[in-house]
Amino acid sequence: MEGVSEQLSDRVEDGLSEDEAVASLGDVEILAQQILNEAGESHRKTGVFNRCLLILGSPAWGPLMMVLFCVAVALYVVLWAVWVALAAAVVGNGASVKWLWCLPDDYKGILS
Repeated sequence: MEGVSEQLSDRVEDGLSEDEAVASLGDVEILAQQILNEAGESHRKTGVFNRCLLILGSPAWGPLMMVLFCVAVALYVVLWAVWVALAAAVVGNGASVKWLWCLPDDYKGILS
């Protein structure tokens, strides 16, 4: 695709109009098919290379992914534990205030 773009730019710089430059490239459908074929070939080449990197790099990225997963689970558990602790503190505080009426007046000043 970059080659076609360069060809068009060169032809426009040489004095052709855009329509004439496009027409000089030939049939648009054939040109599009060539571009798609070139893109498919480069994609297949990088696909094999990426698979090799994925397999050969697994001793490095595998443990890192496990660590990230464990940290995410730990954060999730900690957030839930904080929420439960806050809820228990609110409920516990409400329960202790609720039962203050039955204590003697001497203890009410100490507890509040």
